[in-house]
Amino acid sequence: MSHPQGGLLPRRQTAIIRPISWRSPLGAPHAHPPVKLLVALLASDLQIMEEVERRLCATYGTVEDRTEIFLFTFPGPFQREMGENLKKRIICFETLLPIEQLPEVKKRTNDLEWEYREHLQYSSRRMINLDPGYLTLSKVLLASTRNYSHHVYLKDGVYGELLLRYHRGALRNLPWTYADYRSHLAHSFFTKVRERYHTQLKARFAHRREP
Repeated sequence: MSHPQGGLLPRRQTAIIRPISWRSPLGAPHAHPPVKLLVALLASDLQIMEEVERRLCATYGTVEDRTEIFLFTFPGPFQREMGENLKKRIICFETLLPIEQLPEVKKRTNDLEWEYREHLQYSSRRMINLDPGYLTLSKVLLASTRNYSHHVYLKDGVYGELLLRYHRGALRNLPWTYADYRSHLAHSFFTKVRERYHTQLKARFAHRREP
């Protein structure tokens, strides 16, 4: 068939759709490696903090590293509920935790907080606040019981709150990252923990490497 001007119609472009091999990794689910368990302890009484840390060790194993104790001077609800002169420390455990067990850890730490409540005549107040979470190669995440827009539901009334992400060789804050987790102390600590965690993963999965 000729074109009205005497030329030929352009040849149609044909899209070639190639089948995806069943060996393709696209969309293939795989299990998440175990994670580095973290717990932040906040209290005014250092004896209570040390006692609770020992009880956590009885459940989750040896503490691999901990930050120095620092004064928690950031404004918020903790001073109103727990009083002044609050001190904080973050610890990490040597034994890796299956990622799906974080909600159980949160329930355990909530039970410990309740045990250490000071029950007064007309009210009660926490003597210690415990924030469990985990570290992976890409993030630092805390467990929470609050349903905010940036919290992702895990199970049993527990949510995951992304606090820090690892991007271009360093930990990066997010708009909602708490002030104490933005500090140089916290970033330095998590960076060291991440390096040890990376070493643990390489040792654990060395047998899966290609020969």
